[in-house]
Amino acid sequence: QDSEFFENSVLYYGGGMHVTTRGGDVAVDLVDTLFYDNEASYYGAALYLYQYWSGGNEFHITCTDTDPEDGIRSGFIRNTSTYAWANYGAIYAYAYYYYGESTFESVGCDFGVEESDDDNNPSDLYWYAQWPAQTYNYDDNVTFMCEGQTCQ
Repeated sequence: QDSEFFENSVLYYGGGMHVTTRGGDVAVDLVDTLFYDNEASYYGAALYLYQYWSGGNEFHITCTDTDPEDGIRSGFIRNTSTYAWANYGAIYAYAYYYYGESTFESVGCDFGVEESDDDNNPSDLYWYAQWPAQTYNYDDNVTFMCEGQTCQ
């Protein structure tokens, strides 16, 4: 809560934070937490979520801005994944449905305004719950839920 993850750079996955389920459930509540200016050469410049193959594990990630009208307090801005072959985004979430139900929820979080200086590159969210994976771009102060194959 009330944290910042910024200017981190990694060779592979999860510039700001890396979460992997391995035989147990994981819940991460990001309340008034901001990820910005992070970089990953492959996946998830800001946040990398991976549901390990063993099955029976779930992850539930929530990003909450307690006062979205009071500037940028929680979210993901100016994060870059540089992998040349795919659109793996600021958040990479491998939540394959066969292994357990997983969710990502945004409650008023910021994702940068598309095609502006605070946008994530190449996308905001890569959600892989079932083939084909989906890529999403959002603006500021958005509320949505990812579960199953899609984010709405």
